[in-house]
Amino acid sequence: MAKAIFQAQEGLSFSNRNEEGKYSVGDLIDPFRDWGYLKPALSGTTITVESVAGGTFKDIARYSSTISYAITATKLHQISSGVLNTDSPWNVSGAGYAFTGIGNGISVVQYVAKVGGVLDTLTFYIGETKAGMYQTPTTFDDDWLNTIPASAAVFSHTGTGVEHPYTIWKNMLFIGDGRYVVRYDGQTGDNGTYTAQYFDVGWQWLVKGFFKHENYLGILVRGVYSPELSEIILIDGSSTTEAVRRIQINEKISSGVNLGNTLVFIAEDMSGKCWIKELGEKGLEPIIEIRIENATTIGTLDTFSAPTRFSEIDIYDGKIAFGCKTGTTSFVFVFGRKDGSSPYILSKPFSVSGQTITCVKWIDSGTLYVGSYTGTTYYLQKFTTTNATSAVLKFPFKDFGQKVKINYIKYYFKSTGTNNGLASSDNLTAGLDIDYGTTVTLGIGTGNISYTKDGAVTSKKFIVGTQCHAFRPTLTWTEGGTAISKICVDYSFISD
Repeated sequence: MAKAIFQAQEGLSFSNRNEEGKYSVGDLIDPFRDWGYLKPALSGTTITVESVAGGTFKDIARYSSTISYAITATKLHQISSGVLNTDSPWNVSGAGYAFTGIGNGISVVQYVAKVGGVLDTLTFYIGETKAGMYQTPTTFDDDWLNTIPASAAVFSHTGTGVEHPYTIWKNMLFIGDGRYVVRYDGQTGDNGTYTAQYFDVGWQWLVKGFFKHENYLGILVRGVYSPELSEIILIDGSSTTEAVRRIQINEKISSGVNLGNTLVFIAEDMSGKCWIKELGEKGLEPIIEIRIENATTIGTLDTFSAPTRFSEIDIYDGKIAFGCKTGTTSFVFVFGRKDGSSPYILSKPFSVSGQTITCVKWIDSGTLYVGSYTGTTYYLQKFTTTNATSAVLKFPFKDFGQKVKINYIKYYFKSTGTNNGLASSDNLTAGLDIDYGTTVTLGIGTGNISYTKDGAVTSKKFIVGTQCHAFRPTLTWTEGGTAISKICVDYSFISD
């Protein structure tokens, strides 16, 4: 008899066979949550927003450990300790401040700048045509950024659907404005100094996002007449038109981040497929295509569309979190590594209520917020402490090229401290897939591992006796957060 050990700590596989150390299906599985084990990710709690939001949540900015600000098409909201504030001045139509005259709300950013000569942490809410300023506790000025600072001006790139991404670099606020990068230096004069055309990316390009690398500001631009084309621009601030480096890319790029000094970009190729790529000496180089096995149909690989806006990607616990969509189903993927000696891995830990994701932000004492919508129903979810239900784990098939008999499968659970094995209310269903298309029921079927039936066991064994050429164990969590340490399959080679 021989044994196959399944311990997948290296995230999602891009094949469903013969790949050690990974899993091919990992819906709502977070390999970083309890390193060395596999368990469900955090669940999302929906903040009740449908009747008061004023549109989809486009962006969120962190103010403190418990306070953040979110923007929709018509309102600026304060999120206080995980809920929308409905106290004054946030009590317009149930919640939020209804701004006017700036077009549809697009983005929101915190920045320290002077007001009347005094430095303060301000919230800038950016619309399609202008940008307003909120100063705690009750001061709102809907066109402050474009009227009050020295040399202030309205945006030059306006209209329905335009974007004004932002970043803070060298203690100054930079905002994309069509072909121009706006610079606002909030430390000079009484109310800062506004430079409307700090850098010109060229008449045929639109600024879509920013990133930072060493002493350079990175600018992501998209073609005005050829939106499938992008450029990555690096500037050092020494020229208003000349870049240190320009890299043309034949695909759509809306988001990029500096991840441990590796420049990582989420891109969509000409066929609409989503990729994670890094910037190398020869331009963008592929790391991973987001092409993952479907959780219910064995062997079917889902392809995902890429994020479309800068606010749909953020740094999450030292990794990248970004929204992706297959058909009408959206997930938040996470890409990164535990530490400098660990490999980069991809996971799919978060399920989203709406069909389309509009923002992904890690704020408020490490809480991940995700905005989404379906039609005119808007969602804002926070992923905090409870365990996701319906998490699904399936390993790649182990194919032997000849017939084997599976004698038994044994599931091992984490056993540490007071939580010695299964805990109260834990309920899981272990299963077995064979020969790339057949599912074998183990034990009593649904709920065949549970605290109610088994108690606080640290492992459970299923006698099988099935013959096949290839097999893989599967697991679904119905309730609880049981952590799996390993799965052992005992098998014997038999004659074909």
